[in-house]
Amino acid sequence: ANLAVAEKGNPGSVNNVGGGTQATLNSILSIIERNIGTELKVIKQEAQKGDALHTGADTTKIRKEIGFIPSIPLETGIENMVAWVRNQINN
Repeated sequence: ANLAVAEKGNPGSVNNVGGGTQATLNSILSIIERNIGTELKVIKQEAQKGDALHTGADTTKIRKEIGFIPSIPLETGIENMVAWVRNQINN
């Protein structure tokens, strides 16, 4: 998506790239744990002033500008990222 925006998008334009759905931090951590095969050592603290309650990329603009449609589910993307990091560490 980033390359497509660079090639087809409006110069200087800012676009959100994401799957168009929301995910909790805990669900993302669980996906990472499954992919690395170990439990993460998470230190939970009270919410801080200004913490976002919900996050998610609004992909409306990038869909309109270049026709971007997310095609990789979050879990697959994290799996690919973990594989890439492992490859970088091992090479």
